[in-house]
Amino acid sequence: GLGNILLYYVRDNGYPFEVNLLDIACGNGRNAFPLADLGFKVFGIDGIPQAIEDARKKAQELDLAGETEFVIGDVGEKWPYEDNYFDYAIDSNSFSSLLREDRDVYVDELSRVLEPGGLFFLYTYTKDDEYYAQFIPSEESDNDPVQIHCPDDGVDRVLHSQDALINLFANEFEIIFNDTIVRYGKMFDEYYKGWLGF
Repeated sequence: GLGNILLYYVRDNGYPFEVNLLDIACGNGRNAFPLADLGFKVFGIDGIPQAIEDARKKAQELDLAGETEFVIGDVGEKWPYEDNYFDYAIDSNSFSSLLREDRDVYVDELSRVLEPGGLFFLYTYTKDDEYYAQFIPSEESDNDPVQIHCPDDGVDRVLHSQDALINLFANEFEIIFNDTIVRYGKMFDEYYKGWLGF
């Protein structure tokens, strides 16, 4: 997962561990807790109150309440953090759930709260994902990005090509690592090959 990608990259390139890390759309802390256990001070933000409540309870159970802080917040709106507060930020699959009008706010806020030279790790689906590609309306297939509706979870997603994703962040960030990961996931008793990465 994304936590491992960040871990290997940070370790292999000599970046510090005991720094502030923002987990964007953290959910119930799936990535936050292993990273906090390694020494990161992890701040999680998510718009689902129950997920934040679950993360806070789990932090107490794992004795990681001092190394984690979870807040309710919409990542498509202004974030409740100071400028240049974070050394690292991660996003595991929330970016594709942002509708077009929220993307600019997201990129601006990320740029604001991440210190100069900070690292951002994005793990997201692209238009090349076999499962999600089947929901792209044929009349929109050439558009980039394209909005789809996923019947399995009822969520609208915005899928980009890899080049379009890079261009979205290119004005504010230098792309220093880009990888494509093939995953095989089971949806509706079918296995699909997908492409993730950035």
